[in-house]
Amino acid sequence: LRPYESDHDLQVQIVQDLALKRLPYDPHHPEGQYIRINGSFRVRDFPRGLAEPVANVRCKWSILRKYPGGRWALTEAGAYGFVTVGAVDSSDWTIQEFEGVFWAPENYWEDLQLVVEVDCDNRVHDIDRRNNRRDLSFNLVKFR
Repeated sequence: LRPYESDHDLQVQIVQDLALKRLPYDPHHPEGQYIRINGSFRVRDFPRGLAEPVANVRCKWSILRKYPGGRWALTEAGAYGFVTVGAVDSSDWTIQEFEGVFWAPENYWEDLQLVVEVDCDNRVHDIDRRNNRRDLSFNLVKFR
């Protein structure tokens, strides 16, 4: 193979069905709430040429919140996590589940963002990194 024939194009999509659950009141953090999140995302490789499937793709998920001034940044405690997708190829989407706990201010009504980035350690020689990151806006209103 010539080098360009083994380039990969990892792609990610967030599955829209998030499960959010407010955890019991924590007296040590009365000004906020802890939320358990369960979700999933799909990953595939759209290689150029005869690329082999990619093994052990490192992925990161994080929860962002809008701060004063319109800046998006991680929520406080527990706002991110890492998962590894065992094998990614071009034949079909590989579904990966994740779960974690994050903190949000009490009565926070604005949108949060779930961000998923595949190959977050840049281990795969990827020809199009625009497809490696997706975000999904959600809020906590309907989960009360």
